[in-house]
Order: sequence, then structure tokens, then C-alpha cells
Amino acid sequence: MIPRLGTSIEEVTDTLTVTLRTDALWHDGTPFTSKDVWSTFMLGYLYNWSIWDYLGQIQTPDDYTVVFQWITPTILGKQLLSMRPICAPYHIYQQWADQVPGAMGDEDALAAIRDSLATFKPEKPVGTGPFQVETVTETEMILTKFPNHYAASKVDFDKVKLLKWSSNETVWAYLENGEIDIAYPATPRDKTEQIMAAQPGMRLALPSDLSEFSLTFNLREPPLSEKKFRAAIAHAINREEVQKASYFYALPDTTYATGILPSFTDQWLSPDFLATLTTYEYSPTKAANLLTELGYVKGPDGFWRDSGGNLLKLEIKAPSGWSDWVAGAEAIAGYLITFGITTEVTTVPNWEYWSMLDEGIFQMAIDWAAVWWGYAHPYKGYAHMFTGSTAQRVGFPEEVEGPEGEIVNLPDLVTELGATFDPDRQKEIVETLAWVANEYLPQLPYLEKRLMIFHLNEARVTGWPKEDDPIWSVAPGGIARLYSTLMTEGIIRAFTPWVDDFDTTTLNPRWAWEREDPTHWSLTQRPGYLRLITHRGFLYGKADDTGGDVKNLLLQPAPPVGDFEIRTRVLFTPTEDFHFAGLLIYGDDDNYVLLNRGFCSSCGGSGIYFDSEMDGSTRSISATTDITDTYLRIQKAGEVYTASYSTDGQNWIVLGALTNTNLSTRIGLVAGDNRWPDMPAASEIPADFDFFLVEARYYEVYLPVVIKGW
Repeated sequence: MIPRLGTSIEEVTDTLTVTLRTDALWHDGTPFTSKDVWSTFMLGYLYNWSIWDYLGQIQTPDDYTVVFQWITPTILGKQLLSMRPICAPYHIYQQWADQVPGAMGDEDALAAIRDSLATFKPEKPVGTGPFQVETVTETEMILTKFPNHYAASKVDFDKVKLLKWSSNETVWAYLENGEIDIAYPATPRDKTEQIMAAQPGMRLALPSDLSEFSLTFNLREPPLSEKKFRAAIAHAINREEVQKASYFYALPDTTYATGILPSFTDQWLSPDFLATLTTYEYSPTKAANLLTELGYVKGPDGFWRDSGGNLLKLEIKAPSGWSDWVAGAEAIAGYLITFGITTEVTTVPNWEYWSMLDEGIFQMAIDWAAVWWGYAHPYKGYAHMFTGSTAQRVGFPEEVEGPEGEIVNLPDLVTELGATFDPDRQKEIVETLAWVANEYLPQLPYLEKRLMIFHLNEARVTGWPKEDDPIWSVAPGGIARLYSTLMTEGIIRAFTPWVDDFDTTTLNPRWAWEREDPTHWSLTQRPGYLRLITHRGFLYGKADDTGGDVKNLLLQPAPPVGDFEIRTRVLFTPTEDFHFAGLLIYGDDDNYVLLNRGFCSSCGGSGIYFDSEMDGSTRSISATTDITDTYLRIQKAGEVYTASYSTDGQNWIVLGALTNTNLSTRIGLVAGDNRWPDMPAASEIPADFDFFLVEARYYEVYLPVVIKGW
């Protein structure tokens, strides 16, 4: 566990004691205390938080100690606590929290408190995190750094921009264009490759999401209320191919429907137990036999009908903005149609989808299964399936006949699973619940999701963990925890300037030459400097095939997205037309921006020259000066480039701004004489560059976010 608001946990059988930080504040400046923890869990009681299946009372002996007293001791105490953010400060929610203890067990009284609380509309959320809400619009949310956060010194960002996640397609575009720094959309293989190719700095981590995708059945009405019919559906679907179509980077689940994640099956279910289960491998023959046993007949048109001659028709619902779920639904429908069952996929707006499922308004739907978020333990998944939202959605009964013909009370068994400290008893319970899940088949899982966490390196953010770092496992079920941890632990940082001081005898591998002439550059003739020697060659104006192009363009990739600036210091004394040495942003010889210390007798002589060339057409700005120790700077803002110069690198004189829409992303240094082939060569003189610096420090990180109704 990674400590945040708590500094230590002491756990014994009947209690769990948390010691809190003494330096945490709410965003309104109020100190964070044990009463805030108490009020949060009191309000959690109003909304049936599962921790209250085990929790008897909460004691706050002092401002920084919280004691959780269990009525049913649980092995999952830490998980149950850490899953819930402390979000109800006592100084704001006191009037409702104080009422809860006296209303416990009285549903009418609790409902009245809930109704009252629902009318409360705080102007702004107040939290304890490293960032606080600044603005919210239709398309983005801006969070600004909370300067009094206890870890503020470790947080290297001043701002977080949250972009609206309306669909996976929207987020793919964000990623491909380098508009966000991290996101986790389910992405097909071809689109993944496209994103990775578009952004060379993009990386991909693939931790388990501790969840599965499933085809979920509504058990309330025929024909899906019949177990044998659901089994027939399962055999008619090639789950491995559905997995590939829906989520290429997932793990397949193709044989059982136990509610145990495939990656954890060996840990919880023995081979002997698995051998007792019904299997649901892809077998159209088995599917046909089952439907025949139920009285269905396949007509000459290849489609199944019931005993009354009515065509068998099914519908699968999926949320319209979740492309991976829609792809899974369409793949499943394809197999059912091929098998002979008319099947339609209906997509529903995201904001409407979940309430529709909760109200049971579906026949079949794509939904989560084996949801182990935050727990990595079967308890969470079975609570979801047998006592939580899945049970509500599918209409699953609380009591069923078990493997030995006994009556199994599912809520009681789930509660015991979270309570027993006996590992053998845990496995017994898991096997019983796995048998019920598999044999009654309320859901047919077809893949274990692996989070596809795309993260863009060195655009605005640097320091990302390696792809196999266990810290990525913080993400399942609440990736904001990962984002916060990476920032508050100082793991990721704002992308800092890159500088080359030219203090070695070999070039940094980041550099690459364009038209290198090794006789006209050196890192040793003046140690600590890069020397470029001017030479015959032209860059200014329309390039043609007559030769004479400037050699020794020293280039490197620019920051992959966004704006930046480049700076250098050059010691150079030009005396003839058209000596020049300076900074270059380069597309090709007809598309570039060049800021240089140079000489042009027809333009005022010795000075600073700023040129922008597009398709051979050039615009220029210049200023006369005789300085020989010159600092140069180009600042990019969109397609506008602003040039400045200085004698000390501190006090800058803005030369002017030019627009160029044709540039690629290479930046660097160059020196030459810019003489055309039919002109006599100028004398060759050295230009000594002290350093080259790229500044692309953003102090903000861009993330996608899903907010219901936003």
C-alpha cells in the first residue's frame, strides 16, 4: 500500500487502526482530521457501502487516529478502506453525518437524510489532493496545483488539463495528435500501431485491469431465463475470435464462466475442481443439440424457430461510446446469426446505458464481469455478481441449489468469503461460488481486460515507469490513483530543457548531420565548443539542382508536440557577404526558419538576421549590430516563430515574429557563407557554439476523463 492521508495501519482481528497525517489540509484551508474520515464513512452507510457488511462502528479517540471496529472481522479491511476516497469533510457535511448513527437500521430515516443531502449543491468540490478544480467547460476541466498540499514540493506540475472522453475514437485522436500525455482506451491492433507510429515517444503498458468483458443475460424472461438456452448461446460463440475483435491485447476466456479471472485461475481453482464443471467451448453442434432439446427447430432458411413457428430473435445492447464493447457485441451477433439466430446490436448513449441496465431494460448486454478492482481477490467479483449491480441487473436470486443439491445463500456466502481468515475455507467458498457462476451462467465472459495505458514520453512529461514496473497495477478500477501517485511521489516530472554543452570530444547521439563535411566542424579545436567553419554554399532562396547547398546542418528532432524554444550562444565575427551562423528549424532547403549572426552589405552590414522560407519564398527581419558574443533564441507558438537576441542570455531584444506553416520537426545549428555557385567564395571563418538548448517545459499534464453527463 502507498500511504497518503494515513501514515500507518495497525490491524488485529477485531479492529483496524489508522494513524493520519498531521499536515494535510482541505482545499479551503481547513485541517484534515479523523472527523473527516468518520463523516465520509457515515455518509457511505447511507449508500450501502459494502464495508458496512463488516463494520460495527468508527471511533476517533483524537484528531489523528481512526479506529474501525469490526462486527465481522475481515481479511479485506485494508482494501475496503482504501477503495473509498475521503471526500466528505466534517465541517461541510456535519449536519448529515451526525444524523446517521441514530438512523442506522431505520430505512425511512436514512431515506430522509439521503433526500436532504441530495439537495446540497456545493459551489466547488473541496478535496485534499495535490490539485484543485479551477474551471470546467463543455470540453475540458482545469485543475491547478494546491500549494499547501503536503507533497507539493514533489509535484512538478502547476496544472492538469482534463479533456472530455466522449468516445474511444475521440481519445484515439488525442493520442495520435499528441494532445494528451496518458490515456487508457481499448484500442484495436491497427489503431494502436498507427498511434505508436504517429508519436515516436509513445509507450504502452499492459497491466491486468482485474476485470472481464462479458455477454450478460437478463434472466427474468424466456428464452434467456432457461439455463440450457444460455448454454446454447455460449456454445454458438467463438469467444477467442470475439476477444480478438473486441480487444486484441486482452487475455482470452474461452472454456468456463467461473467468475475467476483467467490469470488467477491456477491460484484459486484446482484441476480436479475444473474437471467437474460444464465447459462452454465453441461448438455449434452442441448449441444445436441444446436448442433441439428445448423444442426449437431450424428452418430451411437456416434460422431457428420455436415450437410455434416463431422466428427466434435476440438483441444485444452496448454503450455507443465504448468502441471495444460495440465491437464485441457485433462479433457475438455475427456468430449467432451464422448459427441461425437473428440478432440485432443496439447501441445506447453512454449516459443512458447504466441506468438502463440497472432497470433490467435489456435482453442481452455487454457488461463487466469478475470485477476485482482494488482488491485482486474473488470477493470483489462475487459481491458484484451475487449481491451487487450484476445481481440486480440480471435478476439473479439470492438462493440457488448448490453442487450437492444444498440450498446456497449467496449473500451470506459472499460475506463469509470476505470474513474468513482460513485459506482452506476461502477456497471452498470460492469453488462453490465459481460452480454457481459457471452452471447458472448469468454472464458469459469472453476476455480478461488488460489496461492499454498509452503514455507519451518527453512531450510535456518525463520519468514514466518502465512498462513492467508494478506501479502500473495501481490503475485497475481507478486510474486517477495512478496519476496522483506518479505525481505526488515525484516519479513523473515536467519535461525539462535539453542542453548540449559540447564539452566532450564526440557528438551526442541525439544529433544527426545533413550533408556532413567532416573537414569543416570540430569539437576539439576549441574545447567546450562546437566549431562550424563557414564554407561555400547557399540556403537562402529557391533551391535548384545547380549545387552549392550549405553543408553541415547539425539537426535533431524537435519536441514531438506543442510549442518550444531553442537557444544558443555563438562566438562569431562575420566580415564578408554572406557569412552567417545560428539557429535553424528545418524542413528542407526551401522550408525553414533561420536566426543568425551574419553579414550582408546591402542590408546594413553586420547584424542579426531572421529569415523564414516557405516553398522558396523568403521573408526577413534584421537589426544592425557588431556584437561578436551573441545569444540567439527562437520561440515557437503554433506556426508563429519569434526571434530574439542578447549579449548576456538574460536581457533579450525581440527582433520580430514570422509565420511558417511548412516546417517539419528538426532543429539545430548551421554556419556558411550563403553564396550562390556563380559567386566567388568568401573567406572561411570559425563559428564557435557554446551550447544548444531546447526548452519544452510545460508544467502541466494532459489527461482524458469520463464524467457522467459531461
